[in-house]
Amino acid sequence: MRRHAARRSAPLIWVAASAAMIGSGASPAIMQTAASPAMIRAAAAPALISAAASPALISAAASPAARAPAAAPALHRGGLAPPAGAGAKLMGTPYSRPVEVPAAGWVRVPLDLAALRHVGLYSSLRVTAPNGEETQHMTAPLIADSERRPVKVLDVRKAEHGWTLRLDAGSEPLVHERLLLDFARLATAPDVALDSSQDGESWEPLVAGDLFRLGDGQGLARTYLLYPATSARYLRLAWPAEAGFPELRGVQVEAITPGRSLTVTSPGNPCRSGASAANLACRLPLPAAGRTVRRLTVELAGGANIGYRLYQPRNRTWQALAGGVWRGARAARHVVPLPFEPLAGDSLRLELYAAAGDPPPRLLGHSFDLAIDTVLFYAETPGRYTMSYGGVPSAAPDAGRQDGRSATAGGDAAWVPPGPEEETRQPALPAVAAPGAGLSPRRFRVSWLVYVRWTPPEPVPVLERADLRPEAEKGRRYSRIEVSLPAAALPVTELQLTAPAAPLRRPVGVRYPDPGPPSLAPREERLVAKETWECLPEPPLPCRLALPLAGPPASGRVAVRFADGDNSPLATVDMSVWRRGDVLLFAWPGEGRVQLLAGAPGLSAPVYDLATLAEVLPSRPWQRAEIDLTGGLRQGAPPGWSRWVLPVTLGVACLFLLLLLRRILAEHEG
Repeated sequence: MRRHAARRSAPLIWVAASAAMIGSGASPAIMQTAASPAMIRAAAAPALISAAASPALISAAASPAARAPAAAPALHRGGLAPPAGAGAKLMGTPYSRPVEVPAAGWVRVPLDLAALRHVGLYSSLRVTAPNGEETQHMTAPLIADSERRPVKVLDVRKAEHGWTLRLDAGSEPLVHERLLLDFARLATAPDVALDSSQDGESWEPLVAGDLFRLGDGQGLARTYLLYPATSARYLRLAWPAEAGFPELRGVQVEAITPGRSLTVTSPGNPCRSGASAANLACRLPLPAAGRTVRRLTVELAGGANIGYRLYQPRNRTWQALAGGVWRGARAARHVVPLPFEPLAGDSLRLELYAAAGDPPPRLLGHSFDLAIDTVLFYAETPGRYTMSYGGVPSAAPDAGRQDGRSATAGGDAAWVPPGPEEETRQPALPAVAAPGAGLSPRRFRVSWLVYVRWTPPEPVPVLERADLRPEAEKGRRYSRIEVSLPAAALPVTELQLTAPAAPLRRPVGVRYPDPGPPSLAPREERLVAKETWECLPEPPLPCRLALPLAGPPASGRVAVRFADGDNSPLATVDMSVWRRGDVLLFAWPGEGRVQLLAGAPGLSAPVYDLATLAEVLPSRPWQRAEIDLTGGLRQGAPPGWSRWVLPVTLGVACLFLLLLLRRILAEHEG
């Protein structure tokens, strides 16, 4: 990768580090430059960054493809202001919008997609009254109003694969997103397909899913279909023959108020092949981090049955959100409802699995239905209020809180959409981002750059291995798998095991072998995780076990031990290891290059005043820089022959001692 000089106007850069550099473990990070600061980001473990004085281990430079602001993820748009000395209330909030309040009382202001991308921390959002005073407020996702309306069943026709029900939602215009069926008897209806039409003649697939009623208890019935919000008057339900005649006491649709939800469509294909040919792993970026997603809609192409698992990043591991099997190929659109709570990261991970003999699944497109976040405040007087956001958290003790009036009063708040967004010029970086004190002139001619290390919630893959075969231990009813990581002392956070779909119950332990040299004596191993792997499979979903890992493996090796008992070892196991991903945020020099030095575990990590802004720096507009490993990995490292210096020296010393001893013995005998 070539080195490039960063533009002077680019305040932030993101530098992605390799696993070899992350393997420096607890090594501190120091940056050095001879130029004046702008500002940069580097994704790495603690390391050293310098400019050009002494040989460096790794050098980082801005990639020209990443300089365009449009390529920046939405999470990192925003601004920064000086932490002290701000005279005006809106100082340090680069985005603002007017809110025209018609009358005194409660006001609810919806945040659109542009505001969600720029707001960053909600603690940075401020509402200013016409008199210039800051107004108390609260921010929360809106629970959309909904009502159920009866649907008329026009006819029920016998079809090739079952029955077809034609439904009429009524001539009154309405937007609906859920069909509710009142089963008259216990029944199971797999692979029910729903189509929509405006005129009752031309139909478009809406959604497919399974319906059942096994009893009246919780979890024993699912008699509704979720689908993307539509205003179509007519619906057509394909009922399978194996479910019997559709005996329904009633049919309803759930209507919602238009404009109270936000749908973001992504037609791209953010997927890659997984551990096997039938597995697809997709990273689905969200419009912004920390948002509340009501549901995910996906459009697929593939075989008749497709298994899925959906995860969100949390604490540098993957937390399961949903999973199941979509059966039948008559409809390619499926809806996954999600818990009504903010997500931790700015992306989701979707894994797709095909049944044996079916073609691999393909993701044609996806969309998120977001709960609209709103700002609720009480307007003492009518007039123009100003909503500003995207900067440092407000220092006012009551900012972001609701005042003494009851929160329930906001239920009748006036719905006031804000005016167009206005962007102000980015303020200068604070003085704490300037270069630090100069170092010893014997090795360095310039001063260090200060930086902030930020850890996003999404983990980073370290290793993915497919079709591993556990080896049986001699004389024991155990088997094990041992793998080598790309580097030692990586900050690993999670290990995932995947096995073919089959009934399974095995105690599993994860161990870190001793870093000492192999010998005839058994190596010591430290147990870091253990759990019983139980699986009742639902093909084509494979069995999956996720184990959190504690601490980095000093030897760079990880062993997984299975207690097979009277069973034979597992035929094949897929393994993936994930680690923490760190980001270094620092001032990029106006000219010259920046070098990143790593690999000194004896040094402690430095602490800079810039760390006080760690929460808000990630929201500033940035540019991405990448680590240049071409020829730089050995910079500053000792030459290859240096490892023989100590053995040769010891050998010469031993030879000298033997000669001396021989001379002493000869003199003694004489």
